[in-house]
Amino acid sequence: MIEAMNLAILVAAGLIALSVFTSLISFRVGAPLLLVFLAVGLGAGEDGIGKIHFDDAPAALAHVARFEFDLTRLQEEDDRVEREYDLAR
Repeated sequence: MIEAMNLAILVAAGLIALSVFTSLISFRVGAPLLLVFLAVGLGAGEDGIGKIHFDDAPAALAHVARFEFDLTRLQEEDDRVEREYDLAR
């Protein structure tokens, strides 16, 4: 049981590290970052090299909705700070 948890943590850490390095490479090459992350996800998925099994679509939908909410909130905060900066000038 403990070994399985350690392996899951190792795989997750490896995917995060891979994402960081691919974002640096994407920036230098000029490729869209979303396309690079999709490629990493496809490689790690059920049909790719990683063979990570996933069968909980409602959980994925909840995470996507939460991510969209966070992005919207960050954009609103960015707009607010930009307006304050413009008013200060």
